[in-house]
Amino acid sequence: MQDLTQLSKDITSYEKLVQFQWNLMEHLYDEPIHLFRLICDYMECSNIALFLCDLSVIVQSYWYDREKDELMERKQNLDAPLVKLFRKEKIKYFEEEEIPAGVSGYAEQWGVKEFAAYSFFNGEVNHSLYTVILYHEKKKEPDVVQGLEKFLISNIQVCVENRMYYESMAYESQYDILTKLYNRRSYFMRSREEYPLLDSIGVLYFDVNNLKMINDCYGHDAGDALIQKAAESIRCLTSETVHGYRMGGDEFIVVAMNCTQEELNEMLDRWEKELQRINAKGGEPCIIAVGAAFAGEGFEIEEVCQLADKRMYRDKKLKKRAVGY
Repeated sequence: MQDLTQLSKDITSYEKLVQFQWNLMEHLYDEPIHLFRLICDYMECSNIALFLCDLSVIVQSYWYDREKDELMERKQNLDAPLVKLFRKEKIKYFEEEEIPAGVSGYAEQWGVKEFAAYSFFNGEVNHSLYTVILYHEKKKEPDVVQGLEKFLISNIQVCVENRMYYESMAYESQYDILTKLYNRRSYFMRSREEYPLLDSIGVLYFDVNNLKMINDCYGHDAGDALIQKAAESIRCLTSETVHGYRMGGDEFIVVAMNCTQEELNEMLDRWEKELQRINAKGGEPCIIAVGAAFAGEGFEIEEVCQLADKRMYRDKKLKKRAVGY
């Protein structure tokens, strides 16, 4: 009779694992909150914390509260306590009295003061470190922790890494990695599908002067630093209705949707002041030629960009003449 009872438990555990795997894969590419909700329900968690850190050493943290069914986000600089969270470790399970003060501290930052235990795992995907903490509502039985619990967490780990790969590929399909601006592909997609529907458009066309000379004399790291300065100046303009693109090499475009000529002029003034501020920090000065063009209803985006490009080359000649070459 005891063997039958154990067999029944094993079958139930196996069915639970299979169902959990199926649901994870079914919702892998849904909005993140659906995934967090599913994990909390299966793992009997009150909260989930996810920490991500890429080469920028900025930590993006996500906190899911099951009771509120709310997903919150926060950005912070990488500090010593966070470094400890990203150390390579296998899946771990801790009861309340074993929980390090740092982990409790992060829970308190999000307003959670009571939990019975937590599970912890971390890893690396595409040069991004990640850590996941599952805050449990009650302690687990030892055999559960050693058995089904770890199988379930292993499945979550695979799911998290697959999702990170997916997010990384989706990001790289739209953005330029060096500058964090949209890439050339995004520009042509919007030029076909979105920009022709606008009532008006403003375009700023940028070209970084002397990039080839900097690359040849000081190396590509110095050239990349110059490109990043240019991108930083351009990012001060971007918003939901103003898009910044790196078109490749030293060329950038900003497209302002449904703007006026006055608004485009104001953007240009704001950008020039931002570039001056960035150059005042020191290092190799970033000199950028720029051309602006505006068009109202019935415009052709290619013609507006060509006009901005033509004006940019005129500005490039003037700036080169001003420094005597």
